[in-house]
Amino acid sequence: MFRSFHLLVTSQSLANLADVFLRLSLIADIYLVTHSVMATTVISVLIGLSAFIASFLVPLVTKKLPMNQVLSFTQLAKTLLLLLLVVSLNICAYPIAIVYLCIVGISIFDGFAQPVSSALIPTYLTDLARGNALFATVSEIISVVGWSLGGILYGYLHLVGSLWVIFALYLLASILSFVLPTAQCEVIENETSWQSVTKGWRFIFTNKTLSVVVGCNLFEILANSIWVSSIILVFVTQILHQDEHYWGYINTTYSLGIILGGALIYRYAEKVSDKKCKSIILALLFAASMTLIGLVSANVWIFLICSVGIGFFSQLKEIPETVLLQSAVAENQLVHLYAALEVISTLSFSLFTLVMSSLAQYFGVRVVFMIAILALVVEAWIYYRNQNLINE
Repeated sequence: MFRSFHLLVTSQSLANLADVFLRLSLIADIYLVTHSVMATTVISVLIGLSAFIASFLVPLVTKKLPMNQVLSFTQLAKTLLLLLLVVSLNICAYPIAIVYLCIVGISIFDGFAQPVSSALIPTYLTDLARGNALFATVSEIISVVGWSLGGILYGYLHLVGSLWVIFALYLLASILSFVLPTAQCEVIENETSWQSVTKGWRFIFTNKTLSVVVGCNLFEILANSIWVSSIILVFVTQILHQDEHYWGYINTTYSLGIILGGALIYRYAEKVSDKKCKSIILALLFAASMTLIGLVSANVWIFLICSVGIGFFSQLKEIPETVLLQSAVAENQLVHLYAALEVISTLSFSLFTLVMSSLAQYFGVRVVFMIAILALVVEAWIYYRNQNLINE
């Protein structure tokens, strides 16, 4: 089944690379055509709302189709919608309405990818720590490469040329996903649609381990909200006295830390699996320390080093936590759990970003950084208090 896991990673990597290229190309082109920041901001809003809608549809679709087929059919649908977009751009002047509709359609189908692919990992692989480490590391590398090369691609090929490259990547990802072995989600006779949609939520509320992990993760989502552009750019300009280019360096060093953390866990997967709770607690405390050092020092070089450390320790926390989630529910039920988690993370991140941005506006950016540090420490304390439950 290791070959199946490699197929999954490869197909999702190609699709994710194409997604980054698509988002960057459309944002750049719409801004050049409309000269409107609002017109480009709408793209991110549409993508977020579409992914949120997809999270509710995942349990209903996996009730009818095996998970591998859901992944392959939704990827094929994205490919066909992209082809429709390319054709529309060739026969119309600039069909902005069709562009937005295609973005919504592609984003809804793309919203199936994360919960379904995460649920497929335990089906195709038994070494969950090493598998999740590899998946996370490759995903981050793809993200870095995509945002680095996407601008170059658009600069040389412009929108239509870029879309043809993206179409080729989508098509190849679709072909690979159709080769994946069957992975059936458990179907219960006479189960209503409402019961299917809420199944993941029932797992969270009835399983004590899941309740602790998901509850703790809310504190990390709160802490991570300081890294959105509206907050970190204020920190960069007001505290570090740098321009927006420095923000790009922070993103790069943070991604480097994630890659290094994933590589370390891949190398020492067995030890991390044996001490999941301890790894999570230490990672949270070190991440809080790195954030505090970066805040207090207010030095551009020290902050970049801390950014590497924060990314590094985030993986030492995220991957063991993912293994805990995947071990708490049967393999053929995981997709329901991930669908619920996607809704929780989307809503909470949006809410926390709004709250933290407002606090930064009225009380200063240092205050929200201190809140983020406190959130990480509280999360570590909750894990410490519940380590016997988690280690069962």
